Amino acid sequence: MEFERCNPLTGDVASTAPAMQVSDLDAIGSRAQEGFAIWSGMGPNARRAVLMKAADALEAKQQDFVAAMAAEIGATPGWAMFNHGLAVGMVREAAAITT
Repeated sequence: MEFERCNPLTGDVASTAPAMQVSDLDAIGSRAQEGFAIWSGMGPNARRAVLMKAADALEAKQQDFVAAMAAEIGATPGWAMFNHGLAVGMVREAAAITT
């Protein structure tokens, strides 16, 4: 089963994703627990490096995110770029305060 995101302006399917099922929850919880164990075992410098790498990757995909926001929610380019920049800034801020 898939979930479709439709462009609110055209009605066209903008993207699809697997629709989650209740039976998926145990596996998701287990993966989250494994990730937390790895993250909590890392020192602050390693965490900061991971977050900065994520921010750089997010920043590099700006045009992809702007296009996806336009297609999925009808966002204007300016609004999409504002939100993208805000997200990049939040990840960088998290990296700066990682302890």
